[in-house]
Amino acid sequence: MHKYGTFHWEDLSVETMVKTTEQKIIELEAKVKLSEKQNLREEHLVEREDKKAMIFDMLVDMV
Repeated sequence: MHKYGTFHWEDLSVETMVKTTEQKIIELEAKVKLSEKQNLREEHLVEREDKKAMIFDMLVDMV
């Protein structure tokens, strides 16, 4: 860095930028959508496993 300019690490601010309420709302909406999508996927997997268990029980009952 010294070769190409006068960049000083001391001049950097460590503080993060404050998010506006609109940005916070958009971020929370994205989290809600992701959570809903994950819940739907989990419900689908549970339903599928229940069907597999029912089929397995029917096969056991036949024997």
